[in-house]
Amino acid sequence: ILGEVRVTSVPLIVNRLLVPALGALLARHPKLSVELVPESRDVDLLRREADIALRLARPSRGGLRVKASKIGELSYAVYAPREAAASALRALPWIGYGDAMAELPQAQWIDRLGKGARRSGLRVEDVETALQAVRAGLGKTLLPRAVGDRDAGLRRLDAPGGQPFPRREVWLLGREDRLRLRSVRAVAEWIRSEVSFAP
Repeated sequence: ILGEVRVTSVPLIVNRLLVPALGALLARHPKLSVELVPESRDVDLLRREADIALRLARPSRGGLRVKASKIGELSYAVYAPREAAASALRALPWIGYGDAMAELPQAQWIDRLGKGARRSGLRVEDVETALQAVRAGLGKTLLPRAVGDRDAGLRRLDAPGGQPFPRREVWLLGREDRLRLRSVRAVAEWIRSEVSFAP
């Protein structure tokens, strides 16, 4: 298969889920070129800013020219630095999100912890930054289990008060005309079958 395919998603999915799985696809199709675009904003598929987009919510626009299919779910859990002493875990502050990300399910979950929850002086605008902040020992936060469970620098904690963790749907989007191309179809099938969103 010959061709160039642009794939976009939030940085965490690109860096932590797509990149580690990409070698098998490129070994199978050595003439295929894949451009990964880590982007938090929703790129415009109709303007050909990407061929395939992975989004963490059901798409609300795009019309009949964009095909969307749910391909999985990300379940979240609390993570702290691996090296933190067990006695210090409860006292670790919560790393939250900035105002621009307040609508995210994980941001709302942290906000519902109440006034008794110690907050970090750090707020972030994306999950990749939150992960790096936890690894740096700055606190604890919610992360997708598909990422957190595989990271040797993190440890998973129980939910405070046993409250259920959020889940987010993963949707694959592509323009109908682009998805007819063998190269784009091959990449879409690779994502569906070989990129794991489960822990």
